[in-house]
This record gives sequence, C-alpha cells and structure tokens, in this order.
Amino acid sequence: TGVSSVALISTGRYNGVQVLRFIAAFMVVITHSTLYAHERLDPAFWVWETGARGVDIFFVISGFVIVIAARGRDGEWVNPVSFILRRIVRIVPMYWLATTLNLAILVAVPALVLHSSLDWSTVLRSYFLIPDYNDSGRIEPLLGVGWTLYFETFFYAIFALALSLRATPFIFVPAVLTVVAVASVLRGEDWPPVAVYLNPIVLEFMFGMLIALWARTLRASLILSLVIVLGGFASLFAAHAYFDHLPGVLTRGLPSAAIVLGFVVLEPHVDWHRYRSLIFLGAASYVLYLFHPLLAPAAPVVLARLDIVNPWFSVFCSAVISVAFSAVTHRYLEIPVL
Repeated sequence: TGVSSVALISTGRYNGVQVLRFIAAFMVVITHSTLYAHERLDPAFWVWETGARGVDIFFVISGFVIVIAARGRDGEWVNPVSFILRRIVRIVPMYWLATTLNLAILVAVPALVLHSSLDWSTVLRSYFLIPDYNDSGRIEPLLGVGWTLYFETFFYAIFALALSLRATPFIFVPAVLTVVAVASVLRGEDWPPVAVYLNPIVLEFMFGMLIALWARTLRASLILSLVIVLGGFASLFAAHAYFDHLPGVLTRGLPSAAIVLGFVVLEPHVDWHRYRSLIFLGAASYVLYLFHPLLAPAAPVVLARLDIVNPWFSVFCSAVISVAFSAVTHRYLEIPVL
C-alpha cells in the first residue's frame, strides 16, 4: 500500500525510498507466497509471517511521500481539491482493476480464491473502500490486501482537511492521528466496521511526516546510515519473534520509521541511478502489492496438479510471476493511466 509519488523519480530525490517500497512490497509477497504454499501444497510448510510488516514500512513511506507530493515547486501547500484528485487518480484505477479481476476469478474459478466469497453488498462497498466485514469476520474489502487502503484514504482525508482549513499539516494531522490512536482503547468488538480507523497503526503515517519535515536537514555518515537501516530491520524482525506482545507502535511502527529514516539519510551516499531496475520496481510496487494475491496462488495449484511437492520452488515461482506481472502492468498500463 504505500502510494508512490512520481516526483520521487522525476526529480531524482529519495530514489532509495523507491527501492525500499519494492523491498516492503516484496516482503509481503514472500509472506503470502509461503502461505499459499502451506495452504495449497504442503500443510507442514513454514509461513513467514514477519514479512507482513512490510505494510508498516509502506505506511511510514506514505506519510513521508505525501508531504513531498502535497508541496508545490514554490514550497507552498497544494490546493486540497487538487491533492484529493491526484490521490484518487493514483490509487483508484489499479485498485478497481485488481478488484474486478478478483471478482472475475471468484466467479469463474472460486477454488483459486480461498479468502473471498461472493456477496454483492460487500462487492459494492469494496469498490468504494467502505469498511465492512467479510465472510471470515475480518474488516476487509473483496480484495483482501485492500484493507491497507482504508487507512491510506483516511490519512489522505485528514491531510486534505488540514489543507482545506489552512491549518499547518505538521500540527493538525499528527494531532488528529494521535487522538484516533488513543481512542482505539475504547473500541469494542461490537462496534461498527467504520471503527476500524481507531487503530494505533495510523501513527506510522505521522512518523513518515516527521521524517519528511526533517529530511532536508538530516545528515548522517555512510556507516551511521547503514547502522540505522540494519538496526531498523533487526528490530522489526526481533520484535516479531520475541516482543510481539508489546504495543504495535513499538514493535512495528518505530522500527519501520527507523528503516525509512535510514534510507533517507543514506540517499547522498548511494548512486541509486546505478540501480534503475530497482527504482523501477519500486515505482511498480503498488501494482505488485495489489495483484500478487491474484497471481501467486497459481504456482502451488499447478505444482500440486503436477505432483511436484516442493514448497520452496512454489514460493520462488509465485514471487517471479508476481514481480514480472507488476513490471509489465506498471510499464504498459499504470504509467499511461497516470
């Protein structure tokens, strides 16, 4: 989920953050690929749950990117209507396409989609990102990974409100997100689906905003930059393994913020233009995130029919199929749409 800003590539700034977007999306792809192999090929196979924390990195990146995208070349904040329209154009076409493809697969080959069912009221709410319970009791749209867009669009709405009120986004948005996060302690299990927004995970957008606020003045040596990046990843993985009982803002939010911060201060030390393919895949990461649940399950299904019970090979095939599709779709569909 995090949504990219074309400015990150066109201006040549923060290309490392683009690369990080691919890393975060790929973490989610691997997590789901291990899950698909476990469900469809080998029940004894291990599921790498830690990779799901790529979503947290995405949210921090989103907070960072939106601050950059919401400023004009003169440094002033953009018009709120323009801001919202650009966000809609950026996320809706690919999301609607992925949702429609998911719906088509569900109708044509329901056995391939284990975590969705056909309920037309849910389908309608899914297209417009209205929170709703699915058949598994989770608050998710038809395209399961679209749950992150609930929070993305909520963040956009708060940011646009700040622009409309001519309030300082660096004060108004963090204040609202903090209130929402604190209010999450009041949320009960019987509350309506719209209460999904009461979640401390929204603070991750605030972390990204703060990094963007200080980005131009932050400086660190190459060694320190690498230490911050590696320390962030180590904390993210270790927290999942040993401290998952602690609040998510500590085990997921802060480590993710450290990773993004590390890539920001690493920018001057790396000639990212030497890694154009990774920058391109970073730009394609939104497509990768949205479409991989529709493509990756095919690998274990085909291998099972061929009696090839090799879950690691299944994960490899799922990842390759997903990345290849996202690259082609981004180049020949998403870029022209944008």
